[in-house]
Amino acid sequence: MEGGSLEHIRRYTKSIRLIWLSFKWGFQQEVIDNLGDAHLCLGDSDLEEVYSDLRMKMNVLKLFPSLRTLRVLLGVLYSTEKAVYSVFLKAIADSGFRDTLKELELRIESKSDTMGRSLDEIYKASYLTLSKENQEFLGGMIPSGYTLKSFKNMTPDLPVLKKVTLSIYNLPQPTDDPGSKPFTDFGYYYHLLTSAPELRKLYVNTLIIPGPNSPFEMGIELHPDLLRVFSKIKNFAPQDLPLLQGPRYPKTN
Repeated sequence: MEGGSLEHIRRYTKSIRLIWLSFKWGFQQEVIDNLGDAHLCLGDSDLEEVYSDLRMKMNVLKLFPSLRTLRVLLGVLYSTEKAVYSVFLKAIADSGFRDTLKELELRIESKSDTMGRSLDEIYKASYLTLSKENQEFLGGMIPSGYTLKSFKNMTPDLPVLKKVTLSIYNLPQPTDDPGSKPFTDFGYYYHLLTSAPELRKLYVNTLIIPGPNSPFEMGIELHPDLLRVFSKIKNFAPQDLPLLQGPRYPKTN
């Protein structure tokens, strides 16, 4: 885009929506029909294409230095979910809009590709099918059980971010026990909140429903980092994430 026909407007663009899917929706042919088999095919073109597309879209974010609103939909496979999220965080860190972004909407649609194998095993196998350029882009394997604190160094400061919407299938409620397996497996998404000192509105859409042992009934203490965040939030709306028919964003107001 730099030097192209849209060069004169990119610095004035305040809001964009980015969509990346590693699989297609509904009854359409999937980009990756059977990832379990694809892992055995060195040089698989579909995997190479989808991650080249992701790399291109993450680089596009650098072209908009004055964004105030960013809406992102990422369709990921379980085995690469942490890697794709870390790439997203790095793209924000490398962007010029960290100091202007006021609203972030992140939606993660995940699809199982384990087929009875471990996430680490699947990621390693698919990683080996990619070009060196895409391997460097995704980075090394992020081990299973990577916790909230483990993403601390990856999370960029977002000094004026005021509103966040997280719509993620397996996301635990922020009030869940931080020692629980759902929180250990997927709670890393919440570290983004700790880098936004002006955050005042949080919307959480998930299929994980608080059980009878939720903090409201058992007095489980929040993760200390999240406790500091929640003390400042004025609007919080936990919701159940509906089953989705396509890449549409839920209303957040």
